[in-house]
Amino acid sequence: MDILSRILAWAGTEDSVRIILMVGSRAQQNVDEFSDFDLSIFGNDLDFIYDDKWLESIFTPLICIHDQFNWDNQVIPTRLTIFSDMTKVDFSFHPLSLLKEMIINKELRNTYGNGYMIMLDKDGIGQQIPKPGFHAYETDKPEEIKFQLAISEFWFEAYHVAKYLSRGDLWAAKSRDWATKSWLLTMITWHSIISAGHPLQIKSEGREMERWLTPNIYEELNNCFAGFPLQEQWLGLLSTTKLFSMLTRKVAENSYFKYDNRVETKISTFISQLNP
Repeated sequence: MDILSRILAWAGTEDSVRIILMVGSRAQQNVDEFSDFDLSIFGNDLDFIYDDKWLESIFTPLICIHDQFNWDNQVIPTRLTIFSDMTKVDFSFHPLSLLKEMIINKELRNTYGNGYMIMLDKDGIGQQIPKPGFHAYETDKPEEIKFQLAISEFWFEAYHVAKYLSRGDLWAAKSRDWATKSWLLTMITWHSIISAGHPLQIKSEGREMERWLTPNIYEELNNCFAGFPLQEQWLGLLSTTKLFSMLTRKVAENSYFKYDNRVETKISTFISQLNP
């Protein structure tokens, strides 16, 4: 019996669970052998989750991380679980009232807006759930205040990378380098949206970026990710700042944003002076 069949068999005997929706890549039928199961479980009095014994009723859990997120003013507990067969299931537990709220308002939350599958429906309310519009999580080009913030944050982190590299503090440099990569990803995203001329559905953390990133920018990334040795990290930093600078100017130009290059010029000079 596969893990999904085991979950549904367990849920069928758990009276507090009323309906289960599958979301994410499996609901969108965009899967590979590593795809997680993302399950939204709606019910009442879901107190059993505070003891992990319920997982044993499904299959042997290897790891279970207790996490949570907010839905308006309600805390939604999650149990991010890897079972012993190496299958990962992300369970989220919602009061049934939140599902009824979506039905009454005829509006889906983003989690369900790109598609969902009804896996279990004990009360027959699934047919009342609004149909997905497949426009959830669309990212649009930035407001100018966010654009200016990204510039400041990127060069602030690049400054620290150069300082740590000049000290030979390679682990600290790597840590700050990842912050520069996060802001680089933000600028890459905005540039791709502007190049496309319309909002894009972009997954978090750069996942599947090869679907929407222009090939020349994707190629440039090869030079931005360095190994641990000092000289490799210097080369990675220089490539990262070069690419960020180019993208920043293009986003500014196409969005009619002001671009004051004084920060870039000063910190780029500082980095060049420290680079051996």
